Amino acid sequence: MKIASIIVLCGLFSVLIPASVLGDVVTIVSDCWKPYICGSEAGKNGIAVDIFMIVFEKAGYKPEFKEVPWKRAKVDTRRGKYNAIVCATKDDAPGFIYPEEPIAIQKTCFYTHQSSSWEYENISSLTGIKLGVIGGYHYSEELDQYIAKN
Repeated sequence: MKIASIIVLCGLFSVLIPASVLGDVVTIVSDCWKPYICGSEAGKNGIAVDIFMIVFEKAGYKPEFKEVPWKRAKVDTRRGKYNAIVCATKDDAPGFIYPEEPIAIQKTCFYTHQSSSWEYENISSLTGIKLGVIGGYHYSEELDQYIAKN
């Protein structure tokens, strides 16, 4: 009798669960890129991940975010392991589907030690400078070529 009651209660409970909880899981991936993607810090998803979560929850899906290295995010999403990557550009990840209107604009910036007087003027101003970049990122056609050569 108790088992039958539990089965009936579970059946009733499952009918009362909202469709969004029963919906398909949509998994989005990226590396940490604050403030857009804050990685796995508890309660701090980042602007882009928050937008993803809201949009897909309202569409009836169960959104999930996983932090993975950028190169792997692109490769595994292309292979179908994940549903989407966040904050990619058309040049960075060609062949994916992109919205007609961006939700944000990206700008490449250069940072130096506070005691440095160096300023970026053009690609030739990088001569003699130790430049740190993230593997697999797309910056600009000109900068990507410079990185590949150096």
